[in-house]
Amino acid sequence: MKFLTILVVLLCCRLIAAYPIRGRIMCQKGDGLVPLNKAIVAVRDNQGYNLGYHSNTESDKFGKFYLDAISFATTSTLELEVHHLNCGEAQFFKKPFTGADEQYDFGDVVLQS
Repeated sequence: MKFLTILVVLLCCRLIAAYPIRGRIMCQKGDGLVPLNKAIVAVRDNQGYNLGYHSNTESDKFGKFYLDAISFATTSTLELEVHHLNCGEAQFFKKPFTGADEQYDFGDVVLQS
């Protein structure tokens, strides 16, 4: 029984892996960019699965966000959903997923007000 438990854990570890996702959320205000505090950030894969350990995260006072995400054997695309009540509609940004050993930096994500 102990062997079976270890085998199941090892198989799950091969199917699910964690990796960091980061970026900074900015809002276009006139000719300038303003960092957005408390922008809501969610990450999904090509099949619509939420990849964050929590359903979403918020940006800090500098607009930066960081979350540890998980992936599945079927993950091929990361879709970042960002929205803020004071800066227009929710926007989506995509990146190809190349492996869980990578670090995914979405850089400066700019929302249009």
